[in-house]
Amino acid sequence: METEAKKHVFETAELGTAPFRCVAIEDTSIGADENGMIHIGGGQMTKPGGSCDYCGNGIVTFCWIVSKDKKRFKVGTTCVNKTGDAGLKKVVAKHISAKRKVARVKAVARQEIRIEAAKITLEELKGYFSNIESVHDWKAEKGETRYDDLIWMFKNSGHSGRYRVTRFIEKVAADLLPA
Repeated sequence: METEAKKHVFETAELGTAPFRCVAIEDTSIGADENGMIHIGGGQMTKPGGSCDYCGNGIVTFCWIVSKDKKRFKVGTTCVNKTGDAGLKKVVAKHISAKRKVARVKAVARQEIRIEAAKITLEELKGYFSNIESVHDWKAEKGETRYDDLIWMFKNSGHSGRYRVTRFIEKVAADLLPA
């Protein structure tokens, strides 16, 4: 009894003949506004994305696949990961990793802008923070203030520490400074 070789899921779905290769990955959310909408001109807006040619679900990231018989189709990253096709999964994993790295760099850049603004706000609130003892008893005994603590944090902390101080200063400023 001969056993039939297991067919690729895309082949079973009649999307083409194996082997398949990913020729491009397209993120349709690029250019979306803060509400996740794309402006298409004439005051018209639409949501990014389309539908997966394999499962029919809505997708934002298109994995453009070409089969051995040159059929081209798009599927989502989830469907690629479910195929069991190591080559396709590797390409998608690299893309997702790069996308996350870019998102992290952008987030840190936005946070750095807030950190610089908080340094300016701290100077505006110097009188307020200078009238509060340091949170560390040993520093308070030497006459140091909360202002000194915050300056020390900005000078000596890593990004996370500076950002934590930034959020604290923003909160205090929202309560004390006029809008």
